[in-house]
Amino acid sequence: MMRYSNNNNININNNNKKSIISGKLIEKIKDGFYLDYKSLSLYRVLFSIYLLVDLILRCQNLTEFYTDYGSYPRSSAIQEERYSLHQISGSFEFAVVIFFIHGCIYFSMLIGYKTRFSTILSFIFLSSLQNRNHFLIDGSDDYSRILLFYTIFLPINKYFSIDSILKEQQLQNNNNNSNSNIGDNISNKIKNYYTFISGSGIAFILQFMNIYIFTALFKSADTWHVDYTAVYYALNLLQFRHGLAEFFLQFPRFLIFLTRGTLIFEYVGPLLLISPFYNTACRIISILGFIGMHIGFGVCLNLYLFVFIPMVVCMAFLPSDVWTFIRYSYIEKKDLITINYNSNTSQSLQLFLKIYSTFFLVGQNYKIKSNNNLGGSGNGNQKGDDEQEELEIMDSHSMFYVDSVSIYFKGQIYDEEKSIKFLFQHSIVFKLFSKLISDKLYKLLFSFIINFNNNNQNNKYEKLKLPSYKLNSNSNNNNNNCNNTPKPTKFKYRQHLRNLFFILVATYMFYYNVCIYTLMMDSGRNTNIWEPPFQPLIKLVKIDQYWAMFAPSPPDYSAWIITDAEFSIKKGIDLFTLEKTDYKDVPDYLFKIGQRKRNFFLAVGYLDSLRLEFGRYQCRRFNIYERNYELGKLEKFKIYGVYQSTPLPPNESNDYETLAPTQPVLSILWEHIC
Repeated sequence: MMRYSNNNNININNNNKKSIISGKLIEKIKDGFYLDYKSLSLYRVLFSIYLLVDLILRCQNLTEFYTDYGSYPRSSAIQEERYSLHQISGSFEFAVVIFFIHGCIYFSMLIGYKTRFSTILSFIFLSSLQNRNHFLIDGSDDYSRILLFYTIFLPINKYFSIDSILKEQQLQNNNNNSNSNIGDNISNKIKNYYTFISGSGIAFILQFMNIYIFTALFKSADTWHVDYTAVYYALNLLQFRHGLAEFFLQFPRFLIFLTRGTLIFEYVGPLLLISPFYNTACRIISILGFIGMHIGFGVCLNLYLFVFIPMVVCMAFLPSDVWTFIRYSYIEKKDLITINYNSNTSQSLQLFLKIYSTFFLVGQNYKIKSNNNLGGSGNGNQKGDDEQEELEIMDSHSMFYVDSVSIYFKGQIYDEEKSIKFLFQHSIVFKLFSKLISDKLYKLLFSFIINFNNNNQNNKYEKLKLPSYKLNSNSNNNNNNCNNTPKPTKFKYRQHLRNLFFILVATYMFYYNVCIYTLMMDSGRNTNIWEPPFQPLIKLVKIDQYWAMFAPSPPDYSAWIITDAEFSIKKGIDLFTLEKTDYKDVPDYLFKIGQRKRNFFLAVGYLDSLRLEFGRYQCRRFNIYERNYELGKLEKFKIYGVYQSTPLPPNESNDYETLAPTQPVLSILWEHIC
């Protein structure tokens, strides 16, 4: 019996050890899929800026590409299973209005106001914009649109947002009657949860991985796997080549290394993000690798925004240790800026201080405090020696400090307009301009803030209305128990269903990419079997995707278009440069006209269906919109396609400098009479 009992104990211990080991392994795997709230907030800000820049750049060609008077009227843009709000009207005025609304939505997402709703609208408007003229888009547009869809479901507003400020303000207001510090304690406890793991986050990470893994899978040609000349051919695409491309072409062996390295990293880089072991180090290596790879693309090829969008997305994966390092090695070593306000003032002053410090005191070590003691209504809490000394110093200015705000920094107090001046001088945005602003203007600005604050304070029943947030019903309880209430069972079920939904979405999108890959790699297969399910719905939502960049191989020729126009005064003029048509050299306009215009012009070279409306617009442009009296009236023009083969790659018997350049071949594509 004793022997049986001992064996039983040994088995139990072994089972416990196995369960502990398996539990730790599961935790390690889960940790590989976490996202940090601060990283997501940084990602939101950078992504919004990226989208705003893209929208501003598109505005340069508003008439040409988004109205009925341009090269691509609405009648040409109708597509099945696609929607576009831009199809409502083809007038220039409507285009201006909808672009302005679009920009306001992006700005709302940037500052984090109604963030979820703003992100949904951003995705709808971005999809609408791309559907209006899909000949303008490239890989950067697919990249941004797909990841913006997943961003809708991520908590990107926990930091650096209006939403987080208003929510914290509401928490403080709910607890202000009992204890002014309870709201601070609650908000601090909320912000102690820096990371999260959820189905939406996992789907976001897996989508990012799909982009690069399937891009690598599509690269099936010998140039990637046998002779490793893919980078050589990519750098010889004359319509894209710029910067350091000529320099790197001198080193054929290094190009072979880059070809192999690019392909390997497109497989390995995404996997490093979710490494269960040494996750922080692996993530940093992966992020730096992706940033370095796309910088390498950008310094050699003129890819415009495609260089930047992957860098922006990588910021969402920054590990929490990065923020901890920044906090303790940089921010907390700075002198503390204590911004004090009277808690009896209206919410407008409190909101002003919090919003300003959140958006304009980035990188500063600051603390915002409400102080009832100076107003004569203490909160009964024991103060530390340093804090009590600080209060005693401020008591000498209590008459001012009770009614408004003051700043304590390095033993000095800044009040009235000096406090506003101090805030401007320590802002990363206004620091350069703070010296140009006179003291009189600071005084006027301070008076405006105080008068606005007093107007809100005089009528205590007319509080500043804040958006309502769902708060814990126990948030008014003792601060020791404010975060210990177990989540309701109904909430857990809802969370599990939500996570399951996103796991299914991620699984479907992986299967979707597998289907597309199978169809593209073997056209002889049964297309009915490998046709992705729910294709009409996927196209309508516009999350269809095809990641075949430089796949299966970079082209072995360069292509662009030129025009030969006859005006009433001058002949042989290129409409793109307004100079004599050059049939040999690569035209400079490819690098000056911008991303969208270049994409459309290259599409004109490939698609006959675009040339009629393109020709009509050119006639209207030079004969109505932009008359050139030196050239005269545009009578007719021809569009030529220029094709130039890439020389064979250098080998041991020759080098790049000895290779004979190939001659361009012209092909007339279109002749248009105005």
